Amino acid sequence: MIKNNNYFVLKYWKSFALTIIIIILCALPGDEIDEAKFINIPYLDKIVHLGMYFSLSIILMLESIKTSVKRIKTIIILVFIYCFTLGVSIEILQKYIFINRGADIIDVIFNVTGIIFGIFLYLKIKKLKS
Repeated sequence: MIKNNNYFVLKYWKSFALTIIIIILCALPGDEIDEAKFINIPYLDKIVHLGMYFSLSIILMLESIKTSVKRIKTIIILVFIYCFTLGVSIEILQKYIFINRGADIIDVIFNVTGIIFGIFLYLKIKKLKS
């Protein structure tokens, strides 16, 4: 039993690490983020959301696909569900738990866009390689 858990953690260590980074970044107090507004790019926070979930979905696809290619549809669904659930959960935490933060449905839309882009890019690259 322990051996299987260790395998799971070792197999998905990049996804776990990126998930923790995403949670930490999204948990930062809002006033600390306001201080970092020296980068004046419109909608930068939305681009960051897209990039975080784009990266997470690609990494999850890469780590998951080492199993059976016959299970690609299942893997896509699970990657989407994991990333989507993470994003929505973080938005709920931002509204009710995290300091000086608020939930934003637009963030969720950009998260989903990043997830979809990541999955499609992975599938496109996989198709080009075969």
